[in-house]
Amino acid sequence: MGTGDDCSGMTDLLKNKYKKLWENTPDDFPALKHQYGALLQKQKDLQMNTFTDEIILLVKRFSNNRGEEDVRWGTAMKKLIYGCGTGIIGLDASSMRLLLEEGFCDVTSDFIHEARSFDAGIKLDDIIQALRNVWIMNCIQKLMGCTVEATPSIFAYSMLYPYTDNYLDAASIPAEEKRIINKRFERRLAGEPLEAGTVYEGRLFALVDRIESQFARSRHPLVYNSLIAIQKAQNRSLLQQFKIMPGNEPDILDISIEKGGSSVMADACLVKGNLTTEQAAFMFGFGVLLQLLDDLQDAAADKGNGHHTIFSATDAHTLESNTNRLIHFIYRVLDEDTCFASPDAMEIKSMIKKSTIFLLMGAVACNSSSYGRRYLQRLEAFSPLSFGYLKSFYKRIGREYGKLRIKLAVNPLEAPMAKAFAAGVI
Repeated sequence: MGTGDDCSGMTDLLKNKYKKLWENTPDDFPALKHQYGALLQKQKDLQMNTFTDEIILLVKRFSNNRGEEDVRWGTAMKKLIYGCGTGIIGLDASSMRLLLEEGFCDVTSDFIHEARSFDAGIKLDDIIQALRNVWIMNCIQKLMGCTVEATPSIFAYSMLYPYTDNYLDAASIPAEEKRIINKRFERRLAGEPLEAGTVYEGRLFALVDRIESQFARSRHPLVYNSLIAIQKAQNRSLLQQFKIMPGNEPDILDISIEKGGSSVMADACLVKGNLTTEQAAFMFGFGVLLQLLDDLQDAAADKGNGHHTIFSATDAHTLESNTNRLIHFIYRVLDEDTCFASPDAMEIKSMIKKSTIFLLMGAVACNSSSYGRRYLQRLEAFSPLSFGYLKSFYKRIGREYGKLRIKLAVNPLEAPMAKAFAAGVI
């Protein structure tokens, strides 16, 4: 993919490629491995409960002294996360070492500190949303053989994600105001030296400045084309929020594919600067599978809010077929890739596959009322944790997270607790 290539043509090609791949992926029940019996699931449920108790207790004890006590705290947290990953999810020991010993934890800590410095009023929700993108970009760094580290572009793009996404989703902001801001933001992404008119716009422009400090526009036009592509995809995704009128239905699958694929392709551009055609294709597919998984996780909330994806507002049979197809799709995207074949890259892809399937099991458990009982029983047999436990687990994490948000609202000086929660629970 040459440095002067326009992203729009490549985005259309990749969108069609993965739309066809999705449509040609079977929707029969997948041949999953590692079937669990009820007794083993019960043992793992109890084990996970113990891990959760210890992690929450450790989070509450976090002090941020940055001394010997803080080092001991970090060691204890890593030990718990390692045990949970290898003992529950089934991640390999080498995969967990990649996560815990090769920069991921340091980048997390540094990012939270920098986010607070950049915007003292940033919400915990936004930090955690941004961190999810930071971690994806860290995985891309490992896939591409780069050092796992915080860079100006990783910080800037990950912060842009909650700023722009949440602004577009805010019902309190008039549509015309959104249109004007989006147009000005696109002009700034295209390189126009605009002067910010609001505090919000000032932050957006400052983040673009950081990207420009790392990637010169003359040498890395793909970086900025990819940013414009994801901005357009986010704007288009607003169609999923509108009431669908008969005869005027938007292609909701096409919208999710464009948004997810464009997002992670932008991630990769901001890690490497330039991509080969093969690298761009894999990253786009990686983004699609993450977006579709996200759509499944949000199915109940989307249905309640009147938002439309292939997993919301659908009958049980269609939902089950799409869930089966997503499992097959995850395996196809990751297993059929030949672009990233180094030992570290293979470890990362294995970790992504196991982690996404585990998250999918949790998403099904949390949306269990929308599935048929027989399907749930069949799929649950391949989950290390029972669906009943998974559903209660996510509710418990939600309650603990809510308590943390209240605590931070009352006493912002305890903001370092956010780092503890992100490191230990998310």
